[in-house]
Amino acid sequence: MNTITTSVTTCARCGGDHLEVEFTRFVRPPADATHWGQCQKTGDPILMLMRDKDAPAIGPDTPVPSYHLAYAINLGLALYSAIKNGDTAGATEYGEKLLRLAMRWNAPKGG
Repeated sequence: MNTITTSVTTCARCGGDHLEVEFTRFVRPPADATHWGQCQKTGDPILMLMRDKDAPAIGPDTPVPSYHLAYAINLGLALYSAIKNGDTAGATEYGEKLLRLAMRWNAPKGG
């Protein structure tokens, strides 16, 4: 897995929360990180350490990792807010992201 998209709470660079950050696997990782992303406020790098046991196990017979659930909840809240505020473009964007996430959860295993 070369990239992973997840939410960030209490960003190490700005202290804020980010709904969707794409993290890329290092080719030559430092000792304390396997992936890096970019703070949406400052543009500074955010480091993430993912061990094999942390890797997402997505499939019909596997439990959904808590960070995927948190991401789905954040997307759901953003979708609700967009609908409530009449933001059809935002509602469409968040709805499509939720759909893609659900499709990944239900993807067949193997490969």
